[in-house]
Amino acid sequence: MTKTKKIVLIGTLGLLIALAGFVAVVTALVRGADEEPPTVTAFAGGKSLVVEPTQYCNLYLEDCVDSPVAELQVPRGKPLQISLPGDIADGLWRVVMVYQLDDGRVGVDERYHSPGESLAITVETPEGMQLNGIEIQQPSAVVNEQGLPLVHATWAIKTA
Repeated sequence: MTKTKKIVLIGTLGLLIALAGFVAVVTALVRGADEEPPTVTAFAGGKSLVVEPTQYCNLYLEDCVDSPVAELQVPRGKPLQISLPGDIADGLWRVVMVYQLDDGRVGVDERYHSPGESLAITVETPEGMQLNGIEIQQPSAVVNEQGLPLVHATWAIKTA
């Protein structure tokens, strides 16, 4: 092998090693970058709204971020539809619904969902009630004194 070919070969190997190092550093930085919390999309009365989490913490209730409660008017007697990303639907989650009854009392209902059960839900409002709001909640790895998991992420929507 000639001297020129050896120099070109060594230079090419040096560039490949430098490129591999650069790719490794960029990959590590991208993996370490903060991921954006998932959003849900709400539909009612011909309008849609992308909903940021009202509270979002890691599974150990650290590094929490808070946002305002979203608002989407749901006309009386009309449903609220919620579309969920896989980040939420692929885990355990629940929806809590708050209703105002015609006599002024407040009613609360909740539904638990298993992983992969549904990517969307429809919240119907029973007759004689107005849907005041909902929360979608995901459990954390932290439990209370009764052994129940605390919530690490909440998406809240005021609907009335």
